[in-house]
Amino acid sequence: ADLILNSVALEFVLCLKDVLYLALVSRRSTLDLAETTIRPATPQEPESLAAFIGTIAWGFFAAAWVTAFMGFKGFGWHINGMQQVLRDYQWDAHNVCTEWVLRRYAVS
Repeated sequence: ADLILNSVALEFVLCLKDVLYLALVSRRSTLDLAETTIRPATPQEPESLAAFIGTIAWGFFAAAWVTAFMGFKGFGWHINGMQQVLRDYQWDAHNVCTEWVLRRYAVS
């Protein structure tokens, strides 16, 4: 009995993504997705240590890029990033917008 119950539960878990897709995605979006084909650069990537290390290297490069751009603050470290748009942002909209929010959402 437990084997049957577990197999039914496993089938439910495995089919849940398909059921949610059918329930939530419109017919038009489903047809658009079926007609969209994105071909890979190569038919099959070779299985090799170089391909694995290349993927890991791209991951480290991406993490280093984000850290260099945004900066890092944690574990006792603080590194300023290259992003200058919000650096030393000292202006707060709360003081400016308080009166408007009180008027707009006043309960009468």
